[in-house]
Amino acid sequence: MKTYLLPSLACLLFLFLCLYRLPDTYAVNGDMARDSLQSLRILKSKDITFIGPPLSIGQLGTRVTYFSSAIYYIGALGLALSGLSVLGPVVLIALLNASAVFPLHQLIKRKTTDRFLHLLGLLAYITSPIVVMYSRLFWNPSPLIGLGIWGLFFLNRSPIMFGIIAAIAVYFHYFGIWLFLFGLSFYLYKKRRKECIRALLAWGLCISPFLLF
Repeated sequence: MKTYLLPSLACLLFLFLCLYRLPDTYAVNGDMARDSLQSLRILKSKDITFIGPPLSIGQLGTRVTYFSSAIYYIGALGLALSGLSVLGPVVLIALLNASAVFPLHQLIKRKTTDRFLHLLGLLAYITSPIVVMYSRLFWNPSPLIGLGIWGLFFLNRSPIMFGIIAAIAVYFHYFGIWLFLFGLSFYLYKKRRKECIRALLAWGLCISPFLLF
């Protein structure tokens, strides 16, 4: 029980920082307004789509490049669970990134037995202004924070799970490819070729619908 006390308290503190005065400070505009409206359209009109938000740089050329629509379905789920509150999707993002406290706890625990350093590592995450700020936004890069930590957690435990999580990260934002490349580099550096192949196959299988589309 004591094992989970520290990460549980850290998780609660993180959620407090993410949700504190959220209804008074959350502004629905720009990309967040666009994605919220599309999520509502999916929920109310059953308007299923596989095309996500346009890539900013991708709009500069003759052809528009799009992300996947994963963020829209996260938004639709948040709206459904919150009674169509525009804050519902934000809470889901905050919960996802808050869940990363537990694998982060295990990662730090493997590296040091010093309780002060352990606490310092958790505090660096849960009080980081950038982490908290992005966790208070319904924006497609926001889930990468939590997914990145979960990916690192499974890196040494299950190459298949790592590959799946790295693929999910790409569904939210193309920056997620860096998580996958880091994992492959890690396996190759450690000369763990079988694990590298498993991660590559899992990633390729999960990402194939997006790539084919």
